Amino acid sequence: MESLGKLNINSSDFEKIKCKKIGEGNDAIVYNAGKGNLYKVYKEESMFKNINKPTKIYKKGNRKKNIEERILYLDKDGVKIYYKDAFKRIVKKQDSINLSSLPKSSLYINGKFSGCVLKKINGVSIHNIFGILSKKTKLKILKSILEEVKELTDNFIYPIDIANSPWVGKHSNILINFKLKPELIDLDGNSTLYRECYDETCYNYTIASLNLLFLELINDTTFAYYDNSIDKEFLKNKLMKNGINEELAIKLSNYSADYFELLDYASLSLRK
Repeated sequence: MESLGKLNINSSDFEKIKCKKIGEGNDAIVYNAGKGNLYKVYKEESMFKNINKPTKIYKKGNRKKNIEERILYLDKDGVKIYYKDAFKRIVKKQDSINLSSLPKSSLYINGKFSGCVLKKINGVSIHNIFGILSKKTKLKILKSILEEVKELTDNFIYPIDIANSPWVGKHSNILINFKLKPELIDLDGNSTLYRECYDETCYNYTIASLNLLFLELINDTTFAYYDNSIDKEFLKNKLMKNGINEELAIKLSNYSADYFELLDYASLSLRK
């Protein structure tokens, strides 16, 4: 039985797709459900099933001490909407999003909240393919990523693990499809925050993650996390050798370049 934002299947239907498992993380198992859909089933012990367990987000710097709650969805009054109810609102947000695919519905098994339904996206992790692409193609991809992220943040959707994040298993949440178009994935839980009005803290996390992604891709390397131990002067000089002006190199080294500065870099470089 399916309704807006909710799909309910029985246990026998679920058993039929268990052999089609395509991935597993700390919180969920992903199955190919056919017809272009994925079922992401959260594990019983995960924070997504236990609505009373807060998710934790690590600020850059000391990962052990600087921890705050990561809340998937807050409404316009700042009220926390739990996972099984949040998906109803998330699905409706797709009406305003053209460049990315949000969760299609929540998933219930025998009437019990169990996960979500996602669009199946085919592609290769951006970090695995970026090094073999031409500079012009790389810049086009970076520009497309910025456009996708801006559309999301304009609608108060904040992807915060865009780069090679340790919180998502040390892999990027961006796939490159066969047309060399970037596609953001994991827009359902730990990696994306949903709000009903502008949230400066969430926005800053997204911008910091974009900076880190640019650092990784421009330098053809990856960082384990926002690492304050990295020699910023060395990093700045390396960026300048790669054609980045000094002002932008300093900001990138500190994860502080804003959206328009990153867009200007990609756009102007494409014209050269």
